Amino acid sequence: MTEQRKPQDHTDGLPTASDVWGTLTALVIHSEQVRWMRVNTLLVVDSIFVAVWAGVFVGTECFDGKAILLAAICLPGILLGIPFACLGWRSSQYMDDFHKLAEGMNTPEGTPHPFCRSEARRRSVRRGFGRVTSSRSLVVALPLMFVLLFVGLGVASFVMGP
Repeated sequence: MTEQRKPQDHTDGLPTASDVWGTLTALVIHSEQVRWMRVNTLLVVDSIFVAVWAGVFVGTECFDGKAILLAAICLPGILLGIPFACLGWRSSQYMDDFHKLAEGMNTPEGTPHPFCRSEARRRSVRRGFGRVTSSRSLVVALPLMFVLLFVGLGVASFVMGP
């Protein structure tokens, strides 16, 4: 956990630019952590469903309803992937909002402005093939790829035959 800075006392009651800068920095960091925590949680849950599907498919003898059971194991993976992709997109929007606010803040001449530098890097990553590896793309694409995987496993449950 990071230590929270207390705003300095001001006679006019308004926070200083330094207070706002610190808050925006904390919000950007928090947004990034939340985005990847959600993706990691989904990857763990989806990995469990894939392992269960494979275990039932390979590790059990043929029985009535096996294909239905295998398809049912895929259903939570499909139903979780779509909302997680939407959450990833929304989290990216929040992070971009906080980042843009911090980037737009004026800093004294000669003071490093990390948000301006990182925004230039973010723009270059979002062009061409690099777009595929941007965190915005990954936090949306990974859940959707698992949705497609579970749809494929659901179809394979009936096509490949238990």
